[in-house]
Amino acid sequence: MAKAETNLFNTFKQPLSTENTVRRSFLPAELKARIDTTVAGAAASTFAVDPLMGDDLSRLSSFLSSLVKRDGAILEAGICAALRRHSQMTVMTQVRMPITESAEKLVEANDASELRRIALRADGAATRIAHFDMIVIDRQNQVARLVEIKRGGGETEVRKRRTTERNLLCGRLQLKAFLKTLGIPVRRCESWVIDYYGRSGFRPELTVTREGLDQLFGVPIVATTDATARAMRLGMLQKLPRFLNRVHAGQDADPTVVVMGNSGRLIEA
Repeated sequence: MAKAETNLFNTFKQPLSTENTVRRSFLPAELKARIDTTVAGAAASTFAVDPLMGDDLSRLSSFLSSLVKRDGAILEAGICAALRRHSQMTVMTQVRMPITESAEKLVEANDASELRRIALRADGAATRIAHFDMIVIDRQNQVARLVEIKRGGGETEVRKRRTTERNLLCGRLQLKAFLKTLGIPVRRCESWVIDYYGRSGFRPELTVTREGLDQLFGVPIVATTDATARAMRLGMLQKLPRFLNRVHAGQDADPTVVVMGNSGRLIEA
Protein backbone atom coordinates (compact mmCIF):
# COMPACT_ATOMS: atom_id res chain seq x y z
CA MET A 1 0.00 0.00 0.00
CA ALA A 2 1.35 3.46 -0.93
CA LYS A 3 2.44 5.84 1.85
CA ALA A 4 -0.46 8.26 1.37
CA GLU A 5 -2.92 5.37 1.47
CA THR A 6 -1.30 3.98 4.62
CA ASN A 7 -1.58 7.34 6.37
CA LEU A 8 -5.26 7.57 5.45
CA PHE A 9 -5.85 4.05 6.69
CA ASN A 10 -4.11 4.79 10.01
CA THR A 11 -6.17 7.97 10.44
CA PHE A 12 -9.39 5.97 10.27
CA LYS A 13 -8.03 3.45 12.79
CA GLN A 14 -8.08 6.08 15.54
CA PRO A 15 -11.17 5.96 17.80
CA LEU A 16 -13.64 8.78 17.28
CA SER A 17 -16.45 10.06 19.47
CA THR A 18 -19.51 12.22 18.85
CA GLU A 19 -20.03 13.02 22.53
CA ASN A 20 -18.24 16.40 22.51
CA THR A 21 -20.12 17.40 19.36
CA VAL A 22 -23.41 16.51 21.01
CA ARG A 23 -22.64 18.44 24.22
CA ARG A 24 -21.33 21.57 22.49
CA SER A 25 -24.26 21.88 20.10
CA PHE A 26 -27.04 20.51 22.36
CA LEU A 27 -28.01 17.86 19.84
CA PRO A 28 -31.21 16.30 21.23
CA ALA A 29 -30.64 12.81 22.62
CA GLU A 30 -33.41 11.32 20.47
CA LEU A 31 -31.83 12.76 17.33
CA LYS A 32 -28.39 11.44 18.33
CA ALA A 33 -29.97 8.00 18.89
CA ARG A 34 -31.59 8.16 15.45
CA ILE A 35 -28.24 9.01 13.86
CA ASP A 36 -26.60 6.05 15.61
CA THR A 37 -29.37 3.74 14.40
CA THR A 38 -29.08 5.11 10.85
CA VAL A 39 -25.32 4.57 10.70
CA ALA A 40 -25.63 1.07 12.15
CA GLY A 41 -28.35 0.24 9.63
CA ALA A 42 -26.21 1.42 6.73
CA ALA A 43 -23.28 -0.64 8.00
CA ALA A 44 -25.44 -3.77 8.21
CA SER A 45 -27.30 -3.34 4.91
CA THR A 46 -27.17 -6.04 2.25
CA PHE A 47 -25.24 -5.31 -0.93
CA ALA A 48 -24.58 -6.66 -4.40
CA VAL A 49 -20.99 -7.58 -5.21
CA ASP A 50 -19.68 -5.59 -8.17
CA PRO A 51 -17.38 -7.69 -10.39
CA LEU A 52 -14.80 -4.90 -10.62
CA MET A 53 -14.69 -4.00 -6.93
CA GLY A 54 -15.11 -7.45 -5.44
CA ASP A 55 -16.65 -8.26 -2.06
CA ASP A 56 -14.83 -5.89 0.32
CA LEU A 57 -14.85 -2.76 -1.83
CA SER A 58 -18.50 -3.44 -2.76
CA ARG A 59 -19.32 -3.63 0.95
CA LEU A 60 -17.57 -0.28 1.56
CA SER A 61 -19.25 1.36 -1.45
CA SER A 62 -22.66 0.10 -0.29
CA PHE A 63 -22.13 1.51 3.21
CA LEU A 64 -21.15 4.97 1.96
CA SER A 65 -23.90 5.23 -0.67
CA SER A 66 -26.48 4.03 1.85
CA LEU A 67 -25.44 6.78 4.27
CA VAL A 68 -25.77 9.43 1.57
CA LYS A 69 -29.31 8.20 0.77
CA ARG A 70 -30.29 8.30 4.45
CA ASP A 71 -28.67 11.68 5.14
CA GLY A 72 -31.62 13.68 3.79
CA ALA A 73 -34.02 12.24 6.36
CA ILE A 74 -31.51 12.98 9.13
CA LEU A 75 -31.14 16.60 8.00
CA GLU A 76 -34.93 16.92 7.94
CA ALA A 77 -35.06 15.60 11.51
CA GLY A 78 -32.41 18.16 12.50
CA ILE A 79 -34.44 21.02 11.04
CA CYS A 80 -37.55 19.79 12.82
CA ALA A 81 -35.72 19.47 16.15
CA ALA A 82 -34.29 22.99 15.83
CA LEU A 83 -37.72 24.49 15.13
CA ARG A 84 -39.42 22.66 17.99
CA ARG A 85 -36.98 24.15 20.49
CA HIS A 86 -38.80 27.46 20.11
CA SER A 87 -42.14 27.78 21.86
CA GLN A 88 -43.70 29.99 19.20
CA MET A 89 -43.19 27.34 16.51
CA THR A 90 -45.68 24.59 15.71
CA VAL A 91 -44.31 21.94 13.35
CA MET A 92 -46.59 19.53 11.51
CA THR A 93 -44.76 16.75 9.65
CA GLN A 94 -45.70 14.45 6.77
CA VAL A 95 -48.89 16.37 5.98
CA ARG A 96 -51.43 15.21 3.40
CA MET A 97 -53.44 18.02 1.81
CA PRO A 98 -56.25 17.74 -0.77
CA ILE A 99 -55.46 19.87 -3.83
CA THR A 100 -58.54 21.49 -5.28
CA GLU A 101 -59.47 21.99 -8.90
CA SER A 102 -59.52 25.77 -8.36
CA ALA A 103 -55.90 25.75 -7.14
CA GLU A 104 -54.80 23.68 -10.13
CA LYS A 105 -56.43 26.11 -12.58
CA LEU A 106 -54.94 29.18 -10.89
CA VAL A 107 -51.42 27.73 -10.90
CA GLU A 108 -51.85 26.82 -14.55
CA ALA A 109 -52.95 30.36 -15.49
CA ASN A 110 -50.70 32.59 -13.32
CA ASP A 111 -47.03 33.05 -12.56
CA ALA A 112 -45.60 32.77 -9.04
CA SER A 113 -45.61 36.53 -8.34
CA GLU A 114 -49.34 36.79 -9.10
CA LEU A 115 -50.15 33.70 -7.06
CA ARG A 116 -48.67 35.28 -3.91
CA ARG A 117 -51.64 37.67 -3.76
CA ILE A 118 -54.27 34.91 -3.93
CA ALA A 119 -55.77 32.66 -1.25
CA LEU A 120 -58.45 30.03 -1.74
CA ARG A 121 -61.12 28.24 0.24
CA ALA A 122 -60.22 24.70 1.26
CA ASP A 123 -63.61 23.14 0.56
CA GLY A 124 -63.53 23.00 -3.25
CA ALA A 125 -63.62 19.77 -5.23
CA ALA A 126 -60.31 17.94 -4.72
CA THR A 127 -58.49 16.50 -7.72
CA ARG A 128 -55.68 14.74 -5.82
CA ILE A 129 -53.81 14.52 -2.50
CA ALA A 130 -50.38 16.17 -2.12
CA HIS A 131 -47.84 15.15 0.51
CA PHE A 132 -45.64 17.76 2.21
CA ASP A 133 -42.67 17.29 4.53
CA MET A 134 -43.65 20.07 6.93
CA ILE A 135 -45.99 22.89 7.75
CA VAL A 136 -44.23 25.31 10.10
CA ILE A 137 -46.44 27.81 11.92
CA ASP A 138 -44.87 30.82 13.61
CA ARG A 139 -47.69 31.63 16.02
CA GLN A 140 -46.04 34.80 17.27
CA ASN A 141 -46.01 36.37 13.80
CA GLN A 142 -48.97 34.34 12.46
CA VAL A 143 -47.00 33.07 9.46
CA ALA A 144 -47.35 29.57 8.04
CA ARG A 145 -44.76 27.99 5.77
CA LEU A 146 -45.36 24.93 3.62
CA VAL A 147 -42.02 23.15 3.24
CA GLU A 148 -40.45 20.41 1.16
CA ILE A 149 -36.91 19.39 2.15
CA LYS A 150 -34.23 18.12 -0.22
CA ARG A 151 -30.69 17.20 0.71
CA GLY A 152 -29.53 18.93 -2.46
CA GLY A 153 -26.39 16.90 -3.13
CA GLY A 154 -27.37 16.60 -6.80
CA GLU A 155 -30.00 17.77 -9.26
CA THR A 156 -33.53 16.44 -8.81
CA GLU A 157 -35.01 14.77 -11.90
CA VAL A 158 -37.03 17.30 -13.93
CA ARG A 159 -40.41 15.57 -13.69
CA LYS A 160 -40.16 15.22 -9.90
CA ARG A 161 -39.00 18.81 -9.60
CA ARG A 162 -42.00 20.13 -11.53
CA THR A 163 -44.41 18.06 -9.46
CA THR A 164 -42.92 19.38 -6.21
CA GLU A 165 -43.06 22.98 -7.43
CA ARG A 166 -46.67 22.63 -8.55
CA ASN A 167 -47.67 21.02 -5.24
CA LEU A 168 -46.08 23.87 -3.29
CA LEU A 169 -47.78 26.54 -5.39
CA CYS A 170 -51.18 24.86 -5.12
CA GLY A 171 -50.71 24.11 -1.44
CA ARG A 172 -49.83 27.69 -0.56
CA LEU A 173 -53.05 28.91 -2.17
CA GLN A 174 -55.03 26.67 0.15
CA LEU A 175 -52.84 26.74 3.25
CA LYS A 176 -54.62 29.53 5.13
CA ALA A 177 -58.04 27.89 4.72
CA PHE A 178 -56.59 24.43 5.43
CA LEU A 179 -55.16 25.62 8.76
CA LYS A 180 -58.38 27.43 9.61
CA THR A 181 -60.19 24.08 9.51
CA LEU A 182 -57.71 22.96 12.19
CA GLY A 183 -58.36 26.03 14.34
CA ILE A 184 -55.01 27.68 13.51
CA PRO A 185 -55.35 31.32 12.37
CA VAL A 186 -52.53 32.85 10.28
CA ARG A 187 -52.10 36.13 8.45
CA ARG A 188 -49.59 35.07 5.80
CA CYS A 189 -48.71 31.84 4.00
CA GLU A 190 -45.55 30.89 2.14
CA SER A 191 -44.20 27.81 0.39
CA TRP A 192 -40.55 26.79 0.14
CA VAL A 193 -38.16 24.10 -0.96
CA ILE A 194 -35.32 23.77 1.53
CA ASP A 195 -32.53 22.73 -0.85
CA TYR A 196 -29.99 22.16 1.92
CA TYR A 197 -26.78 21.85 -0.11
CA GLY A 198 -28.20 23.90 -2.99
CA ARG A 199 -27.85 21.62 -6.02
CA SER A 200 -31.39 20.31 -6.53
CA GLY A 201 -32.24 22.80 -9.29
CA PHE A 202 -35.60 24.17 -8.10
CA ARG A 203 -36.86 27.64 -9.03
CA PRO A 204 -34.82 30.30 -7.19
CA GLU A 205 -37.97 32.09 -5.97
CA LEU A 206 -39.11 28.89 -4.20
CA THR A 207 -35.70 27.88 -2.84
CA VAL A 208 -33.80 28.48 0.37
CA THR A 209 -30.48 26.78 1.11
CA ARG A 210 -28.67 26.03 4.37
CA GLU A 211 -27.30 29.60 4.50
CA GLY A 212 -30.79 31.15 4.51
CA LEU A 213 -32.55 28.96 7.08
CA ASP A 214 -32.04 31.16 10.15
CA GLN A 215 -33.32 34.21 8.29
CA LEU A 216 -36.29 32.36 6.80
CA PHE A 217 -37.63 31.11 10.12
CA GLY A 218 -36.31 33.91 12.34
CA VAL A 219 -34.83 31.42 14.85
CA PRO A 220 -31.48 29.53 14.93
CA ILE A 221 -31.62 26.42 12.75
CA VAL A 222 -28.17 25.98 11.23
CA ALA A 223 -26.33 25.36 14.52
CA THR A 224 -28.46 22.25 15.04
CA THR A 225 -28.31 21.03 11.43
CA ASP A 226 -24.52 21.51 11.39
CA ALA A 227 -24.27 19.47 14.60
CA THR A 228 -26.50 16.85 12.99
CA ALA A 229 -24.26 16.66 9.92
CA ARG A 230 -21.12 16.43 12.09
CA ALA A 231 -22.60 13.62 14.18
CA MET A 232 -23.58 11.75 11.02
CA ARG A 233 -20.09 12.15 9.59
CA LEU A 234 -18.38 11.09 12.81
CA GLY A 235 -20.64 8.07 13.02
CA MET A 236 -19.54 7.17 9.51
CA LEU A 237 -15.86 7.59 10.41
CA GLN A 238 -16.28 5.35 13.44
CA LYS A 239 -17.47 2.53 11.18
CA LEU A 240 -14.90 2.98 8.41
CA PRO A 241 -12.03 1.01 10.04
CA ARG A 242 -14.18 -2.12 9.93
CA PHE A 243 -14.50 -1.81 6.16
CA LEU A 244 -10.96 -0.56 5.51
CA ASN A 245 -9.49 -3.41 7.54
CA ARG A 246 -11.23 -5.90 5.27
CA VAL A 247 -10.03 -4.08 2.14
CA HIS A 248 -6.48 -3.87 3.55
CA ALA A 249 -6.47 -7.56 4.51
CA GLY A 250 -7.72 -8.53 1.07
CA GLN A 251 -4.90 -6.61 -0.62
CA ASP A 252 -2.30 -8.23 1.63
CA ALA A 253 -3.71 -11.67 0.90
CA ASP A 254 -3.54 -11.21 -2.90
CA PRO A 255 -0.87 -8.61 -3.78
CA THR A 256 -0.25 -9.92 -7.31
CA VAL A 257 -1.40 -7.81 -10.24
CA VAL A 258 -1.13 -9.20 -13.76
CA VAL A 259 -0.54 -6.72 -16.59
CA MET A 260 0.01 -6.98 -20.32
CA GLY A 261 3.49 -5.99 -21.54
CA ASN A 262 4.25 -4.23 -24.84
CA SER A 263 5.17 -7.57 -26.39
CA GLY A 264 1.75 -8.96 -25.57
CA ARG A 265 3.11 -11.24 -22.86
CA LEU A 266 1.52 -11.39 -19.37
CA ILE A 267 3.77 -9.97 -16.64
CA GLU A 268 3.31 -10.31 -12.87
CA ALA A 269 3.78 -7.03 -10.99
